[in-house]
Amino acid sequence: MDIEQLTIRAAWYYYKTDMTQEAIAKKLNLSRMKVVRLLEKAKQDGIVSVHVKSPINNCLEIEQKLITTFQLDDAMVVPYDRSQHVNQTVAQAAAQYLELRLRSNDLLGIGWGDTISRMAVCFNLNDERRINVVTLSGGILSYDIGGRLSTVFKGKLYVINAPIMASSVELCEALKQEPTIKDALEMARLANYSVVGIGIPDRNASIVKAGYLSEVDLQMISSQGAVGDLLGQFFDEQGRKLDLPIHRRLINLDIEKLRGMSNVIVAAGGTHKVKAIVAALQQRYFHTLVTDEVTASELLAHIHNNPHYKIREMNRG
Repeated sequence: MDIEQLTIRAAWYYYKTDMTQEAIAKKLNLSRMKVVRLLEKAKQDGIVSVHVKSPINNCLEIEQKLITTFQLDDAMVVPYDRSQHVNQTVAQAAAQYLELRLRSNDLLGIGWGDTISRMAVCFNLNDERRINVVTLSGGILSYDIGGRLSTVFKGKLYVINAPIMASSVELCEALKQEPTIKDALEMARLANYSVVGIGIPDRNASIVKAGYLSEVDLQMISSQGAVGDLLGQFFDEQGRKLDLPIHRRLINLDIEKLRGMSNVIVAAGGTHKVKAIVAALQQRYFHTLVTDEVTASELLAHIHNNPHYKIREMNRG
């Protein structure tokens, strides 16, 4: 590994994952003094200011392969850190990605889930930008994440003031017609940037842990061929949204609307989510992917082993 890669990797671990110099030295098989010199070099070379400006070369190469292979608008791939939960690594990366792109008075749409919740506390804004936030789903978790972000961004918060799932289809439809909820759903489609996570149908999924789905619901969903979910809406291996009874009780933005929106970002990591990410990509539910280098490599390997993969034509009308 050359000096530039060592410098950038050391900077990422130190400034973005809060590893100690001793831990970095052990991880990279270097002396502590060598790590100190690398961190100083990172500052002198302009690699570190508020942000780590560049991931290691390998990550940059993988980013370009992801963009080309999946016809993405953009991608951000960050070093894998075995000592840190992958959701935390990806959350920190998503926050950095947005910090570099959000402008004053932008509207940021936010989903929910573990990665997005972690992201909400990773921002480090030291300027006067005011960014408004709109939730893409109902539910207390979305409200909590939105509230934290609007405080950080010093902007307005627009929420879907309802549970993520109504007790009946009739109640769901009635709530969606409430002016404040209807306006929030319409506003969500106008977001300059939106960031969502991807889940998979197992008992560790956020929507299950939050108590919205039972074990019986989960078994039924899996039996229908679900491989993943966005905003609580499950889809199959081709990314097609499944016709499930629970979908008719959800109070959130329909994932079919994501295709026509600007700058939809998925922040997701973990090799267990590869099938779900690939499926969502086939239907163009998002345009930018933020992930870790191991997951990114597995995504590319998955496509290499499935040459008949096809991506939906871009349509943002």
